[in-house]
Amino acid sequence: MSLRVERVSSPAFELEVLPEMGASILNLRAASGRPVMRTVPLEAVLTSSQCASYTLLPFSNRIRDARFVFGGQEVALRVNTDDGLAQHGDVRNRPWQLLERSDTHLRYGFDSRAFPDINWPWAFTAQIEYRLHGPHFDTTLTLTNADGRDMPAGMGLHPYYVRVQDGVEAALQLGADLKYDTDERLLTVGGARPLRPDEDYRTPSPVGGASSTARTPPGTA
Repeated sequence: MSLRVERVSSPAFELEVLPEMGASILNLRAASGRPVMRTVPLEAVLTSSQCASYTLLPFSNRIRDARFVFGGQEVALRVNTDDGLAQHGDVRNRPWQLLERSDTHLRYGFDSRAFPDINWPWAFTAQIEYRLHGPHFDTTLTLTNADGRDMPAGMGLHPYYVRVQDGVEAALQLGADLKYDTDERLLTVGGARPLRPDEDYRTPSPVGGASSTARTPPGTA
């Protein structure tokens, strides 16, 4: 696939986006050239999994055995992982349409009704907006039910960062008070529990050798 790169910049940042690959972020750099997210060469991109960040819609994370019950009805999705799950929605590898742009701003739209094979039984639309202003980079994500029925929904962003850059280790700050434990498929086990001291990132702390709580199983790209 020949992927088109759309670029915007500000005095603080340079942003590259791939509209045909889920409007995913290819690269985000400081104006100095220092990467903010992981550096991705365009030729390395086969799916959104190789990008610097991609979008999860109309659900995020994992659905156990690709099935769930909503409104008293069982909903069966297509399995898209080797371990029998439906994962990360179904927009991240599909083309999005450019709706608006300026020198520092990009806005894209997605309509599930344009894709007969969409892995979701409800019609929906979505928008993602990237905006550079001052020292800030903002992402705004919108999901709208376009069906005639109630629709369950979730959303998320999947950025990648480098832990150590130029010999300096990154510090993580996350405003979470509780944590879910997960099994070997990274599905939640039981209810949320209080954080242990080594899991508490409410104040900025180096990640160090801590293991990630999320991974991409083989064959999910």
